[in-house]
Amino acid sequence: MNLRLTSRVLRSEAELQTVREAWEDWQRHPHVDLDFFLAITRIRPEIISPYVIALYRGDTLETLYVGRLEHGHLPLNVGYWSLMRVPVLRLTFVYSGLLGNASDEHCSALMHEIRESLKREKAHLTSLHFVQAGSAIHRAAARSGPIPCRDFFPESRPHWVMRLPTDVSFIYEKMSPKARRNRRYEANRLLKEFPAAVRVECYSTSADLDRVFQDAEAIARHTYQRGLGVGFAANDENRERFRVEADRGRFRAYFLYLKDKPVAFFLGTLNKNVLYDNFTAYDPEYSKHSPGMYLFFQIFERICKEGIEAVDFGFGDAWYKAHFGTDKQEETTVALFAPRFSGIVLNMIRVPVLALDYLGKRAVGSVGFLRSVKKTLRSRAQKRVSSGEGQDDSSQR
Repeated sequence: MNLRLTSRVLRSEAELQTVREAWEDWQRHPHVDLDFFLAITRIRPEIISPYVIALYRGDTLETLYVGRLEHGHLPLNVGYWSLMRVPVLRLTFVYSGLLGNASDEHCSALMHEIRESLKREKAHLTSLHFVQAGSAIHRAAARSGPIPCRDFFPESRPHWVMRLPTDVSFIYEKMSPKARRNRRYEANRLLKEFPAAVRVECYSTSADLDRVFQDAEAIARHTYQRGLGVGFAANDENRERFRVEADRGRFRAYFLYLKDKPVAFFLGTLNKNVLYDNFTAYDPEYSKHSPGMYLFFQIFERICKEGIEAVDFGFGDAWYKAHFGTDKQEETTVALFAPRFSGIVLNMIRVPVLALDYLGKRAVGSVGFLRSVKKTLRSRAQKRVSSGEGQDDSSQR
C-alpha cells in the first residue's frame, strides 16, 4: 500500500533535535548545518522561530524544508536605488534548505503546506531563497497558488563553482598567454615593491577570531561594499557564525599582509572537501598591486596541495567568480504572496516596480552600459566610505 505524504511543521529547537540524524545525513551546504541554523535563529532579533516543514510517509521522514518565520521588509528597488521598504511578516526558506527527497510529488506537497502556512501564520509572503532554476521545487513554486499571488519577476543569479586540479600549474595552463603574463607581472611587481614584507596567513580556530575581525574590519571599512551596506561587518552575527564554524573545524580565513598591514582577505568555510566563499575584499589603496588576485592564487596553491576538490563562490556575478569558475548554474529566488487582500496588494505594488527594474536592466545591458553603470555606482559608494559617510551603522548590521 502506497501511503500518502503527511506534513508537520517543526518550530522549536527541541523538535529540530528529533530530526538531527536525518538532517545531518542529508545536509550538504554548511550554511544549512543544524547548529549554524540555530545560531542564526537565536541571534537575529527579527526571527520569530524556526519554521521547518517535515514530510512523512507513514512514520518515515522523507523530506525537510528548512525555513524561519520572521519580520522583515519587502524592498522595492530599481537597480541600486531603493524606492521604499515595506514591513512584512514572511516565511523564508533558506538557501540549500531542501533536504532529503526532492521529487515532484514531495515538492508539490511542500508548496501545499507553504500555502496553508501563509494562511495559518497570517504572513504576507513566502520566499524560497535561490533554488536551482528548473528544479522540481522551482517548477512547483512557479505554478503554485492563484495567479495574482505568484512571482512575475523572480530574481535570478549565476552560481559559480571552481573545480580544482591536483596541481595549481593546471590553473595557469588554462589561462591565456596574456593572462599568465599579467599574473606573473603583478606578482613580481608586488614582491619587488614590498621585499621580504609579503605574507599570507590562514586562521582557523576560535582563538583566532579577534585577530580575524580586527584585520578584516580594517580592510572592509574602506571598500565600496561598505558604502552599499553589504559585505563583511564586524558584528555579533558574523562572530557567532564563525565561532560555530571554528568549533566544527570548518572555518578558514586567509589574509594577505604587506609590511604587516592587512590588505586583502578571503573568509570561507571548508565543508566536505569544498571551500565556500563567505566574504572577500581588498583595500582599494593597494588596487594597483591586484592584492585580491595575488591572494586567490596563493590560496589555490595551498588548497590544491591539501587535496580540496572545489571552491564554491556562491551566487552572484562578481567578475572573479566568472573568471575562475568552471561550473555555472542559474539559481532563482521565488516569492509567493498570501491569497488575501494584503498579500495581493503587496504583489500588485511590487510588479510595476520590478517591471521597471527589469526593463531598465535590459535597456542598459543592450547598449553595453551595465558594467559602466555598476562601476560608477560603486565608485560613488567608495567615495562615501572614504569621506566617512555611513560608517557608524555598518558594523551593526
